[in-house]
Amino acid sequence: MGEPLNGKEVLLLVEDVEDGGQYLVVGRQRNVTFNRETAEVDASSKDDEEIAAVLPGRSTETVELEHLYVPNAAAFRRLKQASRQQQTIMVRRSEFGNAIEEAPAFVASMSEQFPDQEAGTVTMSLRIKGKWQGVSRGAS
Repeated sequence: MGEPLNGKEVLLLVEDVEDGGQYLVVGRQRNVTFNRETAEVDASSKDDEEIAAVLPGRSTETVELEHLYVPNAAAFRRLKQASRQQQTIMVRRSEFGNAIEEAPAFVASMSEQFPDQEAGTVTMSLRIKGKWQGVSRGAS
């Protein structure tokens, strides 16, 4: 059995289409969560008595991200632009600096918080459109 993964080793990157498709780390990340949820389809009938018969339905995937507010960071500017223009962007997951998988996504929500005497933060939710695809070993 291996050692547990330290969360600091998992990062979210975003493709910068204006810079030749290079992937940029979203800087100063505090937390990134990858969610997958599958809806249930009720396939019960009157014959099933008390136990519901369910089937797996459609799946949705989201990425929840929190990072410190750095207004001039290229990845943050790209995400903000995509949010305002309702653009689909490519996001990538990396572990230990190695690209693992990537997927098209859109910014479903973005909030910027600026509490008194604390660092400004940004929280956002990205909705995955389609499926995650593995990335070849040479990509970073």
